[in-house]
Amino acid sequence: MKNFAKFVAMVIVAVSATVASAADLEFHGYARVGIGLNSEGGNQVSFMLNEDGKTKFRLGNEADWVLEPGFTMSFTKLDDKSAWGVHMLPATYRRFQDDAGSTNNNADGGLNTSFKEFYFYGQNVPQLGGGEIWVGRRYFGRVYLGAINDSFLEAQDGVGAGVYNIPVGPAKLNFDIAAPDTLSTNASATDVRLSLGANVAGIPTINKDSPLGATARIYWSRQNKTITDKRETGYSLSAKWDISLGTPGTITVAGRYDKNAYTDQQDNGGQGVQKIELDGVYGVNIASIRTNVDVLLAYLTHKSVKGTSDAVVANDDTTTIFLGGFRTDTQISGPFRFLLEFGYDQAKTKAPPGGSGDPAFKTHTLWKLTPCFAISGGNDPWSRPTFRLFYTFAGWNKDGAASVAAAWKDNGVAQAFGDKTSGGVLGLQAEGWW
Repeated sequence: MKNFAKFVAMVIVAVSATVASAADLEFHGYARVGIGLNSEGGNQVSFMLNEDGKTKFRLGNEADWVLEPGFTMSFTKLDDKSAWGVHMLPATYRRFQDDAGSTNNNADGGLNTSFKEFYFYGQNVPQLGGGEIWVGRRYFGRVYLGAINDSFLEAQDGVGAGVYNIPVGPAKLNFDIAAPDTLSTNASATDVRLSLGANVAGIPTINKDSPLGATARIYWSRQNKTITDKRETGYSLSAKWDISLGTPGTITVAGRYDKNAYTDQQDNGGQGVQKIELDGVYGVNIASIRTNVDVLLAYLTHKSVKGTSDAVVANDDTTTIFLGGFRTDTQISGPFRFLLEFGYDQAKTKAPPGGSGDPAFKTHTLWKLTPCFAISGGNDPWSRPTFRLFYTFAGWNKDGAASVAAAWKDNGVAQAFGDKTSGGVLGLQAEGWW
């Protein structure tokens, strides 16, 4: 009986420890999955121009599966209310015609998996004014613009370290260092790329709901001393202002300039490239007709510049990009909704002296229209999970066909449509975050 009592006591202690640990474990994530058929009879594809990763309007235009389950464990909690622990996010992605080849198309769902985030942290640290310290691999340095094209004004996303959310009056100060190649397969002991960034968020302006944020970053690179062709130092400056109008909605205006932005992860920069970006986003909820409306306008330019000390930039290859679009999201009744999205992209590149006549140096245009019926777990536009039945129709000009076919992500248009200049996709999709 005594031994049995000891055993019961041990079980109670073990269960209590397990419950306590489980209480400290947070599970959050994002997932998207779907199926679709294109109008030529094959699998779903996506439509976008190749000139810039920002030109993809998302609704009914995502031919990929995404799974990002995140786990956060604060395994040390101190009397000063600080929490110390680890965060991990294993992720898997699947695209047709992906560069991963057939390994991404196994019938048993054998998807490639990588750890997109794994970092240690200390949160609510009194000595940092309630701020945070972290080191590891993370989605960081992000400044989000909007969901229509899932666009970021800033994003580093990789290996780094940071001190975040340090109060400076009503604003918050963030510092980070990015070293994206540290854990990559091409990491080198003699070739380093780093960037140092500072961001001020939540600067009060015309009212308490209209914060301003600004970011500055220096991009630095060093190679083996025997290499004479050294990389040029880069930099970027950006600002974003969310202007609350009350019932009429919210306007977001943003701008960025960068040059030789080595570590940037959202196609905003890179070695030997100079970019300018201007964005405007408007969102409003019209309660009388149970409709949410989002409008996006963006203007971008990029051109080749001197990326290394010995580089020669012979031609003006400036590419000018314009995109505009809107999405409406209307509650029909209960969980039933109707969405409509339209997007238009245009890119024009200057021809080199003499002109080659290559379509790559002409104006490329693409438009897409997507009506969608949805069933969502709630009454507002962001209720999740949501289940969508959609049809996307897209068209592009002949000069832009090569750009659409060679889009940097979610490709397969060339295989599906050949030399055609329009196409469509009928599909089902489920999406959720928790």
